[in-house]
Amino acid sequence: MRILLIIQGDYGRRYVEAMTQYAPRGWEINHYIFPEKLAIGVDDAPEDFLPPGLPGCDLLLMLQEDPVVAEMAPHLAEMTGARAVIAPIDNKAHLPSGLARQIKKKLAQKEIAMGHPLVFCALTEEDSTSPQIQAFARHFGRPKLEIILDKEKVAAVKVLRDAPCGNTRYVAENLVGVHVKDAYEQAGLLHHAHPCVATMTHDQEIGDTLMHQAGLMTKTAVEEALKEGLDEGLKDALIRYRGHSRELVPILQDTQEVFGYLPEAAMREIARFLQLPESHVYGVATFYDQFYFHRRGRNQIKVCCGTACHVKGASRVLEEFERQLGIGHGETTPDYEYSLERVACVGACALAPVVVMGKEVYGEMTPGRARSIAG
Repeated sequence: MRILLIIQGDYGRRYVEAMTQYAPRGWEINHYIFPEKLAIGVDDAPEDFLPPGLPGCDLLLMLQEDPVVAEMAPHLAEMTGARAVIAPIDNKAHLPSGLARQIKKKLAQKEIAMGHPLVFCALTEEDSTSPQIQAFARHFGRPKLEIILDKEKVAAVKVLRDAPCGNTRYVAENLVGVHVKDAYEQAGLLHHAHPCVATMTHDQEIGDTLMHQAGLMTKTAVEEALKEGLDEGLKDALIRYRGHSRELVPILQDTQEVFGYLPEAAMREIARFLQLPESHVYGVATFYDQFYFHRRGRNQIKVCCGTACHVKGASRVLEEFERQLGIGHGETTPDYEYSLERVACVGACALAPVVVMGKEVYGEMTPGRARSIAG
């Protein structure tokens, strides 16, 4: 497919870069840059300022900053032989909604299709019957992702459909390593950091800014991909079970092994798989100390408070960890670096008081040593 981007100012440059780099093999991407300021008088007609010798195209993308250039779309489409036009509304100062509808009517009279999505990354195949717009929207438009999880973290992100400006790829690259519980909000922050090219001006038509709407498209894509990733992870946990109620505890153990904790969505699916009430599944999971319902820290500190450790000052060690980390028993630091637990005997009474962090066992623990570990 041949695509011609009409750009003006900085707004369209990101689109040119993204499409030149990421367009499917065989697509031809060209662009023309209009001057940022057009000296058009009251008596002048926009078509008098049309550039000569534009390359032919199947799809014309109008990415101008001046509405006067947008009015040239019907003439530009005829000049280039375009069968469809996309004129996204990322900023209503560039293209007001009313003007977009007028241009669409003019193009329809010439049997040329037009799409004018409110933010470019909202575009979907269902928005048009035009083969050209549909072909474009299969690759660029509303973001679509595939996320692979490794326990509770994002291991890999594949872009199935990119935002036309390339924002989705930036988000995907920087989501790797992020915890599943943080991925949705982090996606929004990354979307703004790229940064998004849509305006931050409040729009009365939608009651929000267009940039926030664009960010929502990205966050929703991440949310949907995470759900599919969780579903795949849960399939891995359930694959060797037959759905008997007596399998509940080992299923919970395998699920926690996959995700690092028991996500709410996983608990619902386990209840459905075993044909048990959710309340029963939660009742069993809460009975055992081994199960967790929230993300834990990278370093899990367990302070033994069994009889031998208690006699030798385990409570003072626990209090020191609480002071140093600013958290209590069963809590996790805000940066998810540490979790703190008070546990029963760990079977190392000769080393009392004992602290376990990960696979390391620290014997004869003192408040001073606790400070060095927590620091």
